[in-house]
Amino acid sequence: MIEKTLSTVYQGASHWPAVLEPMKAALNLSIEGRPYVQVGSGAEIVHKALRGGWHYLKSNDGTVIRDKPVKDKHSHPGDCFGALALKLLGRPAKKQQPKRAARPVVAGGWMR
Repeated sequence: MIEKTLSTVYQGASHWPAVLEPMKAALNLSIEGRPYVQVGSGAEIVHKALRGGWHYLKSNDGTVIRDKPVKDKHSHPGDCFGALALKLLGRPAKKQQPKRAARPVVAGGWMR
């Protein structure tokens, strides 16, 4: 009931870069010298996730193996933080698509 009344449920992004870029921006932004995002001291689970618990899979030599974070106990709070950043900052700007040549007019399935 609370979620419906306050509209606190949002569709998350299914595309990792759509979450990653706003999250990186949120962690690097400041307002009048203060961090844009502050995580409360009681949010230990989020602190653990952001301090390295939420991570990419790497090989023994340190090379990143996957382009998405490992799914473990830290991934859910990390994903939630990413969704929050996406909600606060919105989607990253889309790159301009090159303009396509005009298509021929088609009527009744035949070109004229």
